[in-house]
Amino acid sequence: MKTKKVYNYGRIRMEERVLDAYARYFVKFVEAYKELGIPVSMVHVQNEPMADQKFPSCLWHGSDMSDFIKGYLGPAFEKSGLGTQIWLGTINGPFVDFRWPGYGAPYEEFYDQFANTILSDKEARKYLTGVGVQWGGKHQLEQIGASFPEMHIMQTESECGDGKNEWEQAEYIYFLMY
Repeated sequence: MKTKKVYNYGRIRMEERVLDAYARYFVKFVEAYKELGIPVSMVHVQNEPMADQKFPSCLWHGSDMSDFIKGYLGPAFEKSGLGTQIWLGTINGPFVDFRWPGYGAPYEEFYDQFANTILSDKEARKYLTGVGVQWGGKHQLEQIGASFPEMHIMQTESECGDGKNEWEQAEYIYFLMY
């Protein structure tokens, strides 16, 4: 389903059969959990869609994810009748070591390249309930909230701490996203 046949690095292949299969996979995932008595209230389309890294990852252009949501995932969820929410995210921050053109841009351009591209597409946005943002994407919070106040926003990941679970660390993490 990706340009590289490994769990890390690469981007989604924008082919109809791939996108259709991926949307059906999401539906089957939610249905399988439901059969086990475990309700799935929401899914996030992709964790760190702007990270080409050694961890499990898959890059997405904003326009590609918009096309996937409005043309495949949204209609598949609608047809399934599951009522599971679709969230955009989790949004990470830009890195300077991207391996494909158009990324590695300054923070202010990243919003336009990804979140704004998707959320400005009314056909894609109608399927979205909210936006998941991790600490690395916090620079986009103000723009998302101001431009799309109907979107719920959730913190999905925080900066790693020292493992002591102290109050000072909790306050620090809170103010990363505040």
